[in-house]
Amino acid sequence: MLLTFLFIFSRSIVVGLDYGHENIKISIAHLGKGVNVAFNQQNKRLTKSYFALWNTTNPNQDVRTNHLSMFEIRTHSWAFNEDAYRHYLKYPQNVFKSLTNISSDYNGLMRREAYAIILHHLFKTMDSGIHEPISTQVVFAVDPDMPRKDRYMLHEIVKMSGANLKEIVDSPSAAAHLYAIEKSSLYKNSPKTVVFVDVGAEKTWMSLFTFKTTPGNPVVRQLSLISNISIGGNLIDQRLSTYLLQKFAEKNNYDISDFSERVKLRFLDESREIKERLSLHTSVDVKIEDILIEKHHSIEENSQIRTEDLESRDMSGNIEKIEQTFECTIERNELDNLIADFNDTLSQAYIKLVDDANLLRDDIDSVELIGGSTRVPYIQDILLEVSGIGKLNRTMNSDEAIALGAGYIGASKSAEFVTTKKVKIDPFCNTNIHLVHNGKRVDLFNKTNRLDDSNFYEYKSCDNSEISIMADNPPTEVIKFKVNLPKTAQGNVTIHVDFGFDEFTLPGIFNINLNKRSTRDIEFISPKWSMTKSNYNRSVAFIKRMDDVTEERRQTQVAYSDFERYLYQAKDRLAKETAIHQVTTKAERINLSVAIQKDLKWLINGTHKMPLTARIIKSRMQLLQKKMEDVELKASELPKREPAFQALLSKIQEVCKALNETWPIERPWMPEKAINDMKTAVDHAQNYYHIYREQQGNRTDTEMPGVLAADIERQTYYLEMSYNFTLRTTKNPPTPKPPKTPNPYVKTYSTVEEFERDAEKQRERDLFGL
Repeated sequence: MLLTFLFIFSRSIVVGLDYGHENIKISIAHLGKGVNVAFNQQNKRLTKSYFALWNTTNPNQDVRTNHLSMFEIRTHSWAFNEDAYRHYLKYPQNVFKSLTNISSDYNGLMRREAYAIILHHLFKTMDSGIHEPISTQVVFAVDPDMPRKDRYMLHEIVKMSGANLKEIVDSPSAAAHLYAIEKSSLYKNSPKTVVFVDVGAEKTWMSLFTFKTTPGNPVVRQLSLISNISIGGNLIDQRLSTYLLQKFAEKNNYDISDFSERVKLRFLDESREIKERLSLHTSVDVKIEDILIEKHHSIEENSQIRTEDLESRDMSGNIEKIEQTFECTIERNELDNLIADFNDTLSQAYIKLVDDANLLRDDIDSVELIGGSTRVPYIQDILLEVSGIGKLNRTMNSDEAIALGAGYIGASKSAEFVTTKKVKIDPFCNTNIHLVHNGKRVDLFNKTNRLDDSNFYEYKSCDNSEISIMADNPPTEVIKFKVNLPKTAQGNVTIHVDFGFDEFTLPGIFNINLNKRSTRDIEFISPKWSMTKSNYNRSVAFIKRMDDVTEERRQTQVAYSDFERYLYQAKDRLAKETAIHQVTTKAERINLSVAIQKDLKWLINGTHKMPLTARIIKSRMQLLQKKMEDVELKASELPKREPAFQALLSKIQEVCKALNETWPIERPWMPEKAINDMKTAVDHAQNYYHIYREQQGNRTDTEMPGVLAADIERQTYYLEMSYNFTLRTTKNPPTPKPPKTPNPYVKTYSTVEEFERDAEKQRERDLFGL
């Protein structure tokens, strides 16, 4: 158990997540490699934040209100990201995007379940799919105005996805953290005041920070924050789309009410690209093809139309379907006119931001742009004019700055990334928090309080009852609690409760004292909107089942693609490959072609008693492969067999020449055993060659081969190895005997007389005990 825990811990990663309205951006902190943007399954840096769920047999089915059952999972299909976006263009009712309305339901699912499924899929497929959700530590960057109720639900969502939520940070704090790390040289010598502007899809926020360097780490302080929902990239897209639809309608004498939802979505999608192009060019040529217009006609109108003209209409003849192309040229000033009202709104927001920080316009050192819509030249012109600054900066990666900042925050607070620079950042809590106790309201925090701030509430034990912590506007209950008093407590005991914010920017209780003595005996009551334990377990099981079905369908799709590719390749080979024609008869080719055609019909157009699975497809593929096995073997062996025989014969001749001609002259000293072993190896190879050459010569190409080219090559290899080994035999000169080393403990004598004289002296010593 301990080993498993250590293994998982050692493989854990830190992920920074920016869940935008249109795109999700992810960063990963790699040990020793810093923080980098993660690529998704399609090897892209931006991932569409779309999810689609629909009835497989009827995608146009009305949105359901009751929850899907476990058994209904197989009757439904779902898609993520790019695939879901393509589905959205056809069936928008089946799709949702962005991190909104978290507490609501969606087409048979709780949105919390849908978000958990999206995150689970994202964590499994990012970075080439080498990570698992269980080893993922997530730092979630959110909109600064996200309600605390939704932040609480984020914790449930990430937990259901299988990952671990490490921290929730506001987007401005993430951007400022990245700036503090990557642009430290800009404020190294003197403090800097920087405004960050993010024109997102649904809203715009601006935040003002000061940056300075201390002997320890960078210190960042948030001075003001402004949000505005009347400025956003989607609003620009919507206005441009409506403008293009009006031009298209005027050009073709249509009414905008004639356009289906699908046509409107098509124009909206094209408008996003046109907006991006207008950011680079003063005018762009627009061409939208295959616009499907459905014109409704009355019965009286149909009676006046020729029969052949009704072919473009539906079965009733009341709806005429026409495909058209729209072409025009759009100037940049036309887009500027569409968003002219942004001037006052954006200018007033900037002025208020600076005023709230008690600064002057000239006190601002830099304006940093974040978000794709800040590339619109008109928005940049507004900011340049109102700020009075010489140049707007995009020194950070504007699309991924928030995700990267969240990744750095996670890395700085992880024990595995001890070298990551720590940044002391002091942001606003940006919410109003109060208590409701016995019908009385007690204010704790307001929007200008800091996340590091704390507050307390005291009351007497005689007033002890449930206390609700309320957040945001309108107030929403975040949690309810009650302090459990010991039985010996008197009515005059003072209960002191300290409040603050946790790592998820949620209000919480840090300490409780009873007459200055700490206690932990407290009872929490979850709000009605939070998930009960049984609901949570049911949702986790449901997500697990959907994940299993997703994997089954992926395997089925892989098996389907493999079988389809094999069928077409086999069909093509039977028709065109010369080798197959040589090794098969016409009857064999006809039978195989019929089998292939039958399998193609079964795979693509067949009706199946039960849904296709990877096991069923692989089983059918194996049956066909068995029929093709002999043909493929004969075809593959035909071009390889003769060269293999020739290579063996050439090696036999080379060795025979060496034995009979070369070695007697150049190597007369060769040991007899080595020569005999070599002759044995040659004899074996010659016998093998003659036997199997004759055996194969008696067979036709349509018969199974008597010997495989690989076997012949193996014989050649063995003979070559024996030959090379024998060649390494060298003429060994006599080995000289090493000189004897005198033993220091043994006395040597040069003559017998000397030995006898020494022996006599030893006997005398032994006799007289000397």
